[in-house]
Amino acid sequence: LALFSVVQLAVYAAAQVPVGLLLDRVGSRRMIAGGAVVLAVGQLMLALVDTLPMALVARVLVGLGDATAFVSVLRLVPA
Repeated sequence: LALFSVVQLAVYAAAQVPVGLLLDRVGSRRMIAGGAVVLAVGQLMLALVDTLPMALVARVLVGLGDATAFVSVLRLVPA
């Protein structure tokens, strides 16, 4: 069970810089919307899959969605 948390946090940490670079090109609102979709797909996938590899893929998507949402919101706060 701990593997799920570690995978999500590792992907979240690794995605911070790429998401920040993409954020400069795309914009905060689109990134938040895209991150919400990725996060929702990951959560839905995690709820429905019954194999460990697919559950890990779902946690990767959740980590990517978390990173996208968090970095985008941080950029909007000063504005």
